[in-house]
Amino acid sequence: MTTGKTATILALAILATGPPAFAQTASARRAFVDVSVAADRNPVEDFHGPLTNLAFRAALGRTSGHHDWRLEVDIPKWRSLDTDHTGPMYCASESNCGPGYVPSHVHERFEVRTTSIAVLYAQYLPTFGRIELSLVGGGAVESQLTKYSQQVDVLDSTGRVVSHNAYAHDYPVGTISGVVGVDGQVRLTPRLAVVPQVRYHYWPYPEVSIVRPGVALRWQF
Repeated sequence: MTTGKTATILALAILATGPPAFAQTASARRAFVDVSVAADRNPVEDFHGPLTNLAFRAALGRTSGHHDWRLEVDIPKWRSLDTDHTGPMYCASESNCGPGYVPSHVHERFEVRTTSIAVLYAQYLPTFGRIELSLVGGGAVESQLTKYSQQVDVLDSTGRVVSHNAYAHDYPVGTISGVVGVDGQVRLTPRLAVVPQVRYHYWPYPEVSIVRPGVALRWQF
């Protein structure tokens, strides 16, 4: 069992069995909204571009006593990788440039991101100074999309383009993940708070772990 899977299971177990005594005073039932920016550290198989990017999060929740339920939507920016190659390319006999090797220029572009829609439960812990801590856990629907495009220019001996070909294809993957995290709410006013957050998304096959630390602004109604 991997370290990531073990941490997820333990955190979800704490959330499921944690007694209400963790929290201090009960709060009234109140709705809240979060808007946040987070780092998006997301290794994707066969994508060798930047590992970390930005994600934008919106959340809608409702507190009740020592806990709350919330819906979170994470939309990362696209991570992209462009490669260029100029040199000999083999053309098959059935192609319009073959058979044999011809001068060419090839441009490839990869784009990838994983959007998440999560339903989460939060259990409040004792306050730490001005920080109101809570453990967060639940599940998410993950939609990973990889885009691939290729442009091939066949060149003559002087470098002029004599043939241009383009290809593009999308590779979508959908799955269900487990999510755990921590919030550290700091109230600025009775209704407005700044909330440092960490979210960890995990699914076993293909094994992927996403870490999204960020900061949210929270407005309570």
